[in-house]
Amino acid sequence: MQARSRHTVGVKGRNTADYEESTSMDEKELKIQRDNQKRLESLIFCVLVIFTVVGIISQWPTKIKTKDSNTIRLPGSIPSSPVSVGGNGLKDTTNNIRLGSRDLRNPEMVEVPELAKKQQEDTMTLDELQKLVDDKEEEVRTLKRQKGIIMETDPKGTQLTKELQVLTRKLIWKRYQSTTFRIQVDIKFPSVITEKDGKPPNDSFFIELASIDLIPVSVYYYLELVRDFRIGHFIRNAAHVLQAHTQTKKGGKKPMPFQEYSRQFPHEKYTTGYAGRPSGPQWYISIMNNTDDHGPGTQQKQNQYEADSLFGKLVLDGRTEVSVIPRIHSTPQKEFLDEKNYITITNMTILVPMTPQGSNTDKWIPWGSKLPIIDVTEDTADEGEDDGDQKNRNKKDKEEEEDDGNGADELDDIGEGGIVDKKKEE
Repeated sequence: MQARSRHTVGVKGRNTADYEESTSMDEKELKIQRDNQKRLESLIFCVLVIFTVVGIISQWPTKIKTKDSNTIRLPGSIPSSPVSVGGNGLKDTTNNIRLGSRDLRNPEMVEVPELAKKQQEDTMTLDELQKLVDDKEEEVRTLKRQKGIIMETDPKGTQLTKELQVLTRKLIWKRYQSTTFRIQVDIKFPSVITEKDGKPPNDSFFIELASIDLIPVSVYYYLELVRDFRIGHFIRNAAHVLQAHTQTKKGGKKPMPFQEYSRQFPHEKYTTGYAGRPSGPQWYISIMNNTDDHGPGTQQKQNQYEADSLFGKLVLDGRTEVSVIPRIHSTPQKEFLDEKNYITITNMTILVPMTPQGSNTDKWIPWGSKLPIIDVTEDTADEGEDDGDQKNRNKKDKEEEEDDGNGADELDDIGEGGIVDKKKEE
C-alpha cells in the first residue's frame, strides 16, 4: 500500500511538472506573438505616414525653368509630361487632359493650386498672356450669346467676367508698364465750321481713362483701339452725345465682350463711353448727364443691370469744355452727319505719366518713348524768363511740331512693349 501510494504520488508529481512546463511555454509563445503584432502595427503605421507625406508633397507642383517659360511639371503624377497654358486653362500637352479635374483615364491626376496658376501667369511672355486673355474673352462671348443669360447675375457669367478682368489688368501692365493713361485726340474741323467761326481747322482735347480697378476691360479695349488707330470721324451730333467712329489698321474690331460697368463711374457729363449693345467700337462723349439714357436697365427691358460701357472722362482744362466740345456741337447738321460735315480725328496718342506712379501729374509723355513732355495745362513761362524768350521758345516748339507732322508719326518708331527703336530714332 505504501509502495502504491508512493508510485501514485510520483506520477502526480510528474504530471504537475509537465503542466507547469507546458504553461510556461504557452506564455512565451503568446509574448512572442504579441511582440510580433506590435512590430507589424508599427511597420504599418510608418508605411502609412510615408505614403501620406509623399501624397501631400506630390499635390504641390514644382516650377521647372525650361525654354518654354510657361511649363511646369507635377512630381508624382505626370513626371514626363509638360503642362502648358492653353486657351481654356492648364492642359497636359502630351495626353491632352485638362488639369484641375480628375479624369478616369488618368487616376493619378492632381489639382493645380490657384497660387501656382497665378505664378504661371506672372511669368508669361506678352504673347502668351495676350492669348490667354483672347481665349478667356471668347469664353465670355460664347456664354453671353446663349439665350436667357444675364451676365451680371449668372454664376458662371460673373466668374468668367471676373477672371477676364484679372487677366486684363495683368496684360495692361505687361504691355504698357503703366496703370494710368490719357489719350490725346487731334481733330480737324470741316469748312462748314471754319468758314463760319473763322478759327483754325486743327484742334485737340484729352481723355483721361478710368481706373483699371473698376473697368479694366473697357480701358484695355480703348487702349488697343488707339494703339492700332488709322483714322476716325465724329459722325453724329445729337443733343446728348457726340458720337465718333474710329478705324484701325487691322480692321474688323469686335465689340466689347460684355457690358462692363461700374456704379462708381456713372454716365455723367463729359464721360466717354461705347455706343450700342453690345458696346463698341463706336464711342461717344456725353454732353449732358446720361445716366437715365445709358445707365443700368436702359435701352432694353430684359436686363435691369445692363448699361453702356464707359472708359474715361474728358480732361477739363477750361478750353475743352468752353471751346472744343461746343465747336464740335456747333455743326449745322444734327444727328447723323453727311460725310462732308464729319469732324475728322487725324491722330490719337496714348500718354502715360512722366513719373511711374504719378497718377495726379500734369506732365505726360507718349507711351513707350522719351519724347518731349506734353503739358496738358496752360503754358506758363519759366521763372526768370522774359516774354521775348517765351515767344521764341514757343515759336521753336511750333516749328519742331510742324517738322514732325503734328505728331502723326510720333509712335511709328516705338516698338512692341514701349521700346524705342534707336536706329530709327537716330
